Amino acid sequence: MRRLKKIILSLIILTGTAWPCQAGAEGINWVSYPEGITRAARIQRPVMVFFFSRTCRVCSVMEEKVFSNPEIAGYLNSSLVPVRVEIAREGKLVARYGVSRSPVIYFLRPDSTTIDFLVGYVEPDKFLDIIHYVGEGNYLKMNFGEYLEKKRK
Repeated sequence: MRRLKKIILSLIILTGTAWPCQAGAEGINWVSYPEGITRAARIQRPVMVFFFSRTCRVCSVMEEKVFSNPEIAGYLNSSLVPVRVEIAREGKLVARYGVSRSPVIYFLRPDSTTIDFLVGYVEPDKFLDIIHYVGEGNYLKMNFGEYLEKKRK
């Protein structure tokens, strides 16, 4: 038993994570693209697809400052289906969504059609507004500017 624990610990240290799709931001229950699309259709939640590169500094900052925020991680887990796609490994998806740089974040309806997308870094407060806009279904009723205006009142 002790030997098994050492082997598991060594694997975690070597790979950097216990769960391959959860590498990076702790607390977010990242899933693969196929699993995310299937889950979203089943539970009728929007999908957030984070396209990243391991060599992208801005992607690392997104993970460190945005995705590690407990409020953001909690809301993503409870109201959207968070998907993490490594650009270097998912060429077909990258081509399908026209991703030419990173980070890029796509928001999809439960039927996998595109709501909208973001390119580059987004501050945590603004990102929280965006995921609430999508997660609460406000994208169906108003544009983001109207949502922010309504929120301020």
